[in-house]
Amino acid sequence: MALHAQQFFDDVIELPLHQYAIVGDALYASPQPNSPLRLRIDFAPTIRHGEYDGLRLRVVHPEQGVLDTTILRFADHGTFARRDTARDLVPGRDGYAVIRDWHPHSSQPPWHGADGTGLRTAIEQYAHFWFPPPAVSRPAARPVAQPTPVTSSPPAEHPFATEFCMPPPRWFPLHRREPPPTTAVHGPPAPSGPNGFWITDPDFRDRLHSATLTLLDIVEDCLNDDLALSDILDGARDHAETMLGVPSTYGILVEAEAAAQIVQAAGLDAGSPFGLAIAQGLAGIAQLPVEQQQQLVRAAARRYAINAPSPSVNGPPTSLPRPAPGRSR
Repeated sequence: MALHAQQFFDDVIELPLHQYAIVGDALYASPQPNSPLRLRIDFAPTIRHGEYDGLRLRVVHPEQGVLDTTILRFADHGTFARRDTARDLVPGRDGYAVIRDWHPHSSQPPWHGADGTGLRTAIEQYAHFWFPPPAVSRPAARPVAQPTPVTSSPPAEHPFATEFCMPPPRWFPLHRREPPPTTAVHGPPAPSGPNGFWITDPDFRDRLHSATLTLLDIVEDCLNDDLALSDILDGARDHAETMLGVPSTYGILVEAEAAAQIVQAAGLDAGSPFGLAIAQGLAGIAQLPVEQQQQLVRAAARRYAINAPSPSVNGPPTSLPRPAPGRSR
């Protein structure tokens, strides 16, 4: 991509996120593995085509959509202060605190010379608010036996004298406490799989439905002239655990379901995922302008959200009807 988003987020921003993925020009992350929320970061465009003046942060829920959006301006966080000083650019002049994707074949990315310190601090504060770390429960401290005070001892000035009735020896380490036990930091656990066969697990089917909604939202955001519809769908299973919240083994199911929903939104027959109908439908949709493709994906997401699976009811499986007995001659 001309914006070199992967290099920008890895080398300039350097976010301390355990799980994230770059799709197109956007970063998708799950700062807390037990939370359904996802963090999406991309470049904030100006009114000019191919010009950006900051980063756009979004908190996305798989069913409720975008919950919050904020813009971190480059000018407010000193991202290009040194670059603009060298170019004699001041606020109000054209080109100040912006990047422009106007030269896709340039040897340097458009954000060359950026300082990501201010942006990184702001993103960490934003993520801490929306994705607070789980509270760590500590064991209660054991009561410490207090020595019996000696009334005949004169008051002493040293804080230890009231307990020991004598000043501590010179080798006693004053104001030194035992450091708290360190806990090894491990990466977030992988998403759990179904309970048995995934088709008969209603909770896991709900998770697949939510994952499909998330993928449709990602496809709509990432569609542009440089990234084709099929390319976005094809890479989803590689990031199923980080972006979709399901094991990578089941990511291909989410891809197939999202593709079928997009084809059906265009008024076409999806048929079986092993047939040619979906492939031919996606090929035809890819010939449309990007704006129309985004409208189809948006319509597919709305219809899919309305047709959410009904809550499961625990009970014995319904028995199949028995055929009526034939008449004997």
